[in-house]
Amino acid sequence: MQHGINGAKFIRTLRNLSKDKSIYITRADKGRAVVILDREDYVSKMNLIINDQSTFQLEDTDPTIKQEDRLIRKLGKLKETGFINEDEYKRCRPTGSQLARIYGLPKIHKRDFPLRPILSASAREETYE
Repeated sequence: MQHGINGAKFIRTLRNLSKDKSIYITRADKGRAVVILDREDYVSKMNLIINDQSTFQLEDTDPTIKQEDRLIRKLGKLKETGFINEDEYKRCRPTGSQLARIYGLPKIHKRDFPLRPILSASAREETYE
């Protein structure tokens, strides 16, 4: 279903807008809306979210690789003892683990558009850096 704007023209407009580094383009928390935010406002709201010590904890190092190595060693021991076979070991063995990313989706149905934080392990998601 199309709502009043040519699809190709809409995509072209979004591509042109995405070149403007003073804005942040994302989707809304609910619905299928495209939202354009002031980048400084978005960064400020995300900083408030990630600096909330009751929700997030600052780590000095990324624990992802250490956890991956620990799991690989445990799986290796299970394989050595015959508890799992080579195929099971290969299927369970993690590779290419990466730290989760956070980004915020604006709640456009609320005043001042607060952000809903999204933690994603997918590299394809938009991210806050």
